[in-house]
Amino acid sequence: MSDCAIYLVGPGCFAKMDLPMRIYTLLLLVFFPIHSNGFPNGNVEKACETMIPQHGVDAQPSFSLYSLSFSSVNHTEGLGFIVTLRKHPITDDFKGFMIQARAPNGNKPQGRFIVSSSDAQTLTCTTQESAVSHTSPILKSNVSVLWLPTGKASTDLQFRATVVQSKNIIWTTVFSDIIPLAGLGSQLLAPALHHLLLCSAALIYALFAI
Repeated sequence: MSDCAIYLVGPGCFAKMDLPMRIYTLLLLVFFPIHSNGFPNGNVEKACETMIPQHGVDAQPSFSLYSLSFSSVNHTEGLGFIVTLRKHPITDDFKGFMIQARAPNGNKPQGRFIVSSSDAQTLTCTTQESAVSHTSPILKSNVSVLWLPTGKASTDLQFRATVVQSKNIIWTTVFSDIIPLAGLGSQLLAPALHHLLLCSAALIYALFAI
């Protein structure tokens, strides 16, 4: 069997192809590397809805050795949450990730994220800053971001992550505990308002004490 029959693009083969075959081969050479390389820079808006990287492999069926945790924090815009994605001590560091906040069993990103690390960047998934992802394939053991609500809470909330350990090893079922926000409404703003009142009271007291 000739090299042409095996490789299609061996020496002298391309010239022997008819025009449709030449076009097909060029398309394969141009687009196949893009599909297989994924998105090492984290610009993965195409995966906003499914949160599945375009690596051409299935997600791992086993239990993920990565976790999502959160802690509440007072912010000028209201009650927020510091969200941390970290690996288990016995597993490898990860290269890529995507984090969103959704209603449990929902598919629409909620709220917005603020990043302060060079390892993370915000993405526009339906709305601006509604997701975060990696900025490079440099290995990471953990990453933390700030999440803030963008309106009145009408549903409970759960953080969800996709973790890319390597090009062929990904997990798409990394979930945090559920945050019971439904019914809180404007109470999300209460901590920030309380903090503002305390600061104002302290300022007034200082002015009159002079």
